Amino acid sequence: MIISIASGKGGTGKTSLVAAFASLSEDMVLCDADVDAGDLHILMDPVYTVNPVDNL
Repeated sequence: MIISIASGKGGTGKTSLVAAFASLSEDMVLCDADVDAGDLHILMDPVYTVNPVDNL
């Protein structure tokens, strides 16, 4: 299932809504495409993994 949330007006709660939907899912891919202030990472607190090959 693909869900896309968009609006031209700021402050409408798009990020909060996306975070709420994402918290219900076990397997998700999120993309915060806000040009000025993407802050979905603050709400979701992601776990980053580093591939050892990338460090070469």
